[in-house]
Amino acid sequence: YINLSVFLLEPGMHFVPFTQEWAQQYADMLKAASELDLGMTGTEVMSVEDVISSFGGEYRWDRLIVQDSCLVGDVNLFLPHSQEESDRKPEVNVFVSQTARNKGFARQAIKLAVEYCVSQGYQSIFAIIDDQNTPSISLFTSCGFGVVEHIPAFEQSVYSLLLSSHSQTHSK
Repeated sequence: YINLSVFLLEPGMHFVPFTQEWAQQYADMLKAASELDLGMTGTEVMSVEDVISSFGGEYRWDRLIVQDSCLVGDVNLFLPHSQEESDRKPEVNVFVSQTARNKGFARQAIKLAVEYCVSQGYQSIFAIIDDQNTPSISLFTSCGFGVVEHIPAFEQSVYSLLLSSHSQTHSK
């Protein structure tokens, strides 16, 4: 099972695996989010029971973003089911509550997800971002992701990062 580690990135900032103890805080965080924020990130308000059933599983890597014992967001990787090398591309998404934005949580979450994917031998990682979500577009492009596809019907774009060049650049 791949959700067992806790990461301390800097004082007060933790990335922890999802456990049922966090379900109520997670549901409350989503209820407090604006409809605009939820819509742009593809997130929806969930009951505690829905939260519990949505996390984990064989093809997911989930971390909650915690600041001083308070849940402020999450980062998820949806791992490919296929063993075909050309299909082995995890999808990453990040959600940070409005009150915790612009503090580096999302950037650290992406960095952690990328490091995990590199450690697992993935060649690339991608994110699907709504065209109107300029903060996420800026964040992902500043982390090295580039547009590889536009999906006009959904007003979204696919952003990708090649991990082989990332691991060489960051291992020096």
